[in-house]
Amino acid sequence: MQYTCICDCVTLLCFLFTFVVGTFIYRAPELHFKCPQYSCSVDIWSLGCIFAEMFLKSKETLFTAGQQGDNLFVWIKEVFQLIGTPTSPEDIEWAPDQYAIFIRSLCSKQPLQSNWSKLSTDNETALDLVNRLLEFNPSKRITAKEAIKHKYFDGMPSPNLPTGLPSSSSSFTPRVDVDQLKTTQQVSDAICNQIKQMWQNN
Repeated sequence: MQYTCICDCVTLLCFLFTFVVGTFIYRAPELHFKCPQYSCSVDIWSLGCIFAEMFLKSKETLFTAGQQGDNLFVWIKEVFQLIGTPTSPEDIEWAPDQYAIFIRSLCSKQPLQSNWSKLSTDNETALDLVNRLLEFNPSKRITAKEAIKHKYFDGMPSPNLPTGLPSSSSSFTPRVDVDQLKTTQQVSDAICNQIKQMWQNN
């Protein structure tokens, strides 16, 4: 029987990765291309899609591949038409080999510059934020903390961020019998339960 701590305070480390995260058209490139590991940057990409949709000229989603049977080829084509194709080898090297080859082939056939004309705004700071949220390379994508400090939000009221988060020095060390976790739902429930216990013990 193996026991482990799933959560370490506010850092949630899940041993089971899944690529079916959220709606198809809002998934980050690293999910579509089955990167073996991913981080919170996947949420930043999704946020970027939603933020950009605030400036769309018509009432539609930023990408439409989900309306075409979740077609990955259509999705990546739409992405490159909007943000442009990667210009550096390091912007592709994070992807598993078979997908990196696929991306390179698309870039070589039709290299594109970013084109934000489908967004109904000429606000340079807004476009800059969209561009940084929708960075193809996850390691270069803006973080949540950086996004909050972006000049687009200058002059806006500061968000009321939660305080009193559990500290890393908390004496609470939750443990779960990993062998008993057979589904992603059970993993999710275990994480939620441990978070609740951490709050109660902090």
